[in-house]
Amino acid sequence: MTVPADQPLFAFAGHRLLARGPAAEVVAAVKTATDMGETVLTFDAVDGRVIDLDLRGDLAAVLAYVDTLGGVSRAVRRASGRDASIYIGDQTSGAGAVRTLAGNGEPGFVDG
Repeated sequence: MTVPADQPLFAFAGHRLLARGPAAEVVAAVKTATDMGETVLTFDAVDGRVIDLDLRGDLAAVLAYVDTLGGVSRAVRRASGRDASIYIGDQTSGAGAVRTLAGNGEPGFVDG
């Protein structure tokens, strides 16, 4: 799921509130906690939806993903009123694949 850097989130480690605030700040706390072995749940502060964060890579890579893809998709939505098609190159294993995020936030695959 792409998350705009300014989207308000809450993150919990067990019953403890780990972080709250803009996604860029919360994601940094979540990444640090999960790297130390904690299990963390993250929620959208507006509607309570569970937010699934891609925490692969180092903190800089995770923050770049949140800032860039979330910011671009939000800018397109504001300008056109429609969601943007976002394609992500995934070279984490094998020959790589091109992924897209469907309107429901679920990952999909594109041939090519």
